[in-house]
Amino acid sequence: MMKRWQRAVSVVTGATALVGMAAPAAQACAVCFGDPNDPLVKGAASGVVFMAVVIYGVLLSMVGMASLCLIRARRIRARSIGIDTPSPSTPNVS
Repeated sequence: MMKRWQRAVSVVTGATALVGMAAPAAQACAVCFGDPNDPLVKGAASGVVFMAVVIYGVLLSMVGMASLCLIRARRIRARSIGIDTPSPSTPNVS
């Protein structure tokens, strides 16, 4: 005997398949279907590039901040247990 959730999943899957088969053929919008040299298409492409730059900039700054916090935490922990760590401005003389 099918469980209640299995029956619900099969009903939703079947309904989705029926709606997908009954839909008319998808048509491209004016930006995708039109002239690639149109200013509207160029503007959309520039917007995508701008958003990618913003997103990657924010993500990279978050990674940088996390790594900075990690480095500082390691230095503080090393000082608390008595291990001397060279500061970045001190030259390493061997």
